[in-house]
Amino acid sequence: MKLVDTMTFFLFFLLTLCVTSAVSVEAGGAPTSSQYLRHAGDLRELIKAEGGSVRSWGGALEEFPNASLGAGMVTLEAGFMMLPEYSDCHFLLYVIEGSAFVGLMSPVGIPTNARRIEQGDVFAIPRGWVSWAVNCGSSRLRVFAAWDTSEGHHRGECTHFHLAGASSTATAAAEHQKDTGSILRGFSKDLLAKAWDVDVSHVERLLRSQHGSAIVRLPSRSGTSRATCQDVVNQVADTWTKTSTISQLAMGLGDDVNGEQGPSSAFGLLPLPGGEHVYRLDRSSADVANKGGKLWLLNVHRMPALRQLGMGAYRLVLRPGAVVGPAWSVNAHHIVYIIRGKGHVQIAGPDGRNELDAEVRAGQVVAIPRFFAALKVASEEEPLEIISVTSSSMPLSSFLSGTTSLLKNMPLDVVTHAFNIDSELEEHFREKRREVTAILPQSHSSESQDLSTSFLSGSRSLL
Repeated sequence: MKLVDTMTFFLFFLLTLCVTSAVSVEAGGAPTSSQYLRHAGDLRELIKAEGGSVRSWGGALEEFPNASLGAGMVTLEAGFMMLPEYSDCHFLLYVIEGSAFVGLMSPVGIPTNARRIEQGDVFAIPRGWVSWAVNCGSSRLRVFAAWDTSEGHHRGECTHFHLAGASSTATAAAEHQKDTGSILRGFSKDLLAKAWDVDVSHVERLLRSQHGSAIVRLPSRSGTSRATCQDVVNQVADTWTKTSTISQLAMGLGDDVNGEQGPSSAFGLLPLPGGEHVYRLDRSSADVANKGGKLWLLNVHRMPALRQLGMGAYRLVLRPGAVVGPAWSVNAHHIVYIIRGKGHVQIAGPDGRNELDAEVRAGQVVAIPRFFAALKVASEEEPLEIISVTSSSMPLSSFLSGTTSLLKNMPLDVVTHAFNIDSELEEHFREKRREVTAILPQSHSSESQDLSTSFLSGSRSLL
């Protein structure tokens, strides 16, 4: 009898729990965070090798309407190389830790960048441009990456075209990863030999010598010691500056139909380098700095190459208890990665809906759609550090707090009538936070004025 009573109570408890949950959802309870918040455990392996990995939070973040944005993480171990490749996506990368030598070539074969990137740097890779990386250091390179798939071969996904590497079809299929074999394997050896004017045996040797794919260990003659690895780096940089063919391409010269040197028929149509593709974000001066923290902005004015990508970025460090927002972006979606610390993020949608109310910590990513207002708050115990990539190279945001608050600068009568409050209460809100921009310190005492005024001029358009 006691067993029957126990089972009856247990079933009644489960039924009550289900009914309560249903009522909560029907009544407009807070939505689950999975739509806008992704965890480190949600990352999907695209490439996994001894020397590193490429992981993704999905081909495109579904909460961005009419946009094709994705995000993920890239790692490269010391003594390894990411083989040359190009993609049908724009990429914007932020170095979280470590360093590496990176190379970038424009579609007409002009080396645009051949340099070392390290923690705090932003690296832009336009679609169709060939890139590679070599880790000559002693520690792992770890990078947050965001990409634009709007012109991808497959909807919502980036397709990578590797110039070198053995085929990994069997391994990739077994582990649900992407094949990373060289595109040269898609041609017959005899026609490649004709194109290069070499023997077929030379082509066979070229294609079979590399047994690795995507990420390979550097051989001892060029990678296991820092000095020899650096020699390879120096050779590439030297080739970049001295090769006469590259100089001729830059001037628009080519071969005419008779094999004589002359003006290229494509002169003026070929894409030439669009400026520096690496920006030392963390080592630049902060655009906003006050008791609440610091903000670094990166837009097309500071990195012209971003115009081609149609992307931008900002770096934010909030001291304990500091706040950013409420604010919304007029022309850009935001992908926010939590680098360190913990905090709280809320997103408000149309009709006053709460779209997200979540505690966030290192390793998570938050998607904030254009026009959706957001609040970011650092925890009371530790700072909150984030990097955010935006879908515009010159984003524009609107704030409801701080010096640039729309409510603060709106006519008094408009605010009092809109909220149906008296002028005394409205003035109470208007007088607060008069001297701080974007970042609101925890203290309710008089905050120090921002140390930089650039945010109030042209740079203020990015947050």
